[in-house]
Amino acid sequence: REGRLHILGEINQAISALSSAGGVILLSEGTFKTSDYIYPNRNKVGIVGQGRDITIVQAQSGFHANRGVLHGAPMTASAVEDWYIADLTLDANGNADDSLYGKFIRLYMRNVKLTAGTIYTANLRIEDSFLADVIALGSVTQTASIFDFKAVNSILLRITATGAPGRTGFWLNSHDNSWFIGCESYGNAHGLNCEDQGTGNEANRVHIIGGRYSNNQYSGIFIKGEAWSVIGAEVCNNNQANAGWGGIVLQPNAAVTRNVIMGCHIYDDQGAPTQKYGIDERVGADGNVFVNNVVHGNTTAQINATGANTICRYNQGHLTEASGTATFSGDGSTRAFSFAHGLAATPTHMEISPT
Repeated sequence: REGRLHILGEINQAISALSSAGGVILLSEGTFKTSDYIYPNRNKVGIVGQGRDITIVQAQSGFHANRGVLHGAPMTASAVEDWYIADLTLDANGNADDSLYGKFIRLYMRNVKLTAGTIYTANLRIEDSFLADVIALGSVTQTASIFDFKAVNSILLRITATGAPGRTGFWLNSHDNSWFIGCESYGNAHGLNCEDQGTGNEANRVHIIGGRYSNNQYSGIFIKGEAWSVIGAEVCNNNQANAGWGGIVLQPNAAVTRNVIMGCHIYDDQGAPTQKYGIDERVGADGNVFVNNVVHGNTTAQINATGANTICRYNQGHLTEASGTATFSGDGSTRAFSFAHGLAATPTHMEISPT
């Protein structure tokens, strides 16, 4: 059925009427059109629909300025706590700034679709939170990233960000110990990007497990912090803008260190490949670890490891160690001989055992 224009005013009244113990507001199927926003002015509240694309909360022309369709605590205020959002679509519909905005502690979200606003799709500051099975759709006209996050001790499971070729899919702002598990970002500017070192909003201890980061204009994953782990991810066919980007790029900064990239499949299989490197550690980053990855099809090199203290070993498609037999004979006076090593880079030393 079609929801009434100001139905969300009634939802806000229902939220306000809940006791301090909280409760759940159930929405029926249909499209609830509104020019106001859901405002969680208390803790321990659930908003639950009948299913993604079945229950839709949609912003209309004249929507309250500077707000999301669901508007949590302002970024400068104390967070609201223990919110549960499930089985619905929050549709900014080109009228609201964002579909989801606010500051939450223990936000639980499941089976939700978010559509682009005029600025972000979602602008969140979350702590101790869990988000699962969320689809966030960007647009060519939005002015900022699809997901703008500050996440602390939080898990994001099977989150998809797509549809904003001029903007980043996941933008990380002051992340610490957050987990991206089975997430996807494709068709955006960068797949996943973060604040620069030295800004005070760096993203450290970010853990990316599995998932796919592909067909973005620039990088699939752009690492600018320390102690990241990227394990088992598929990163492919990025640098669609042919602007010199690789699949996984490490910012040229000495603070970009102790990052581990392991067990990933980083490749370009397009007819006209664009991804410059599989892993691109730019000069200045150091002390990182690249092991047991599969890399192939990248246009310039499979791995660009520049740090003197970086470990790069056992990567299929980027040979760094080899052994074999070479036969040569001397004339009694020649002291220098050349050996074909077949490695990705000239080795610093060779061990020779005469037989």
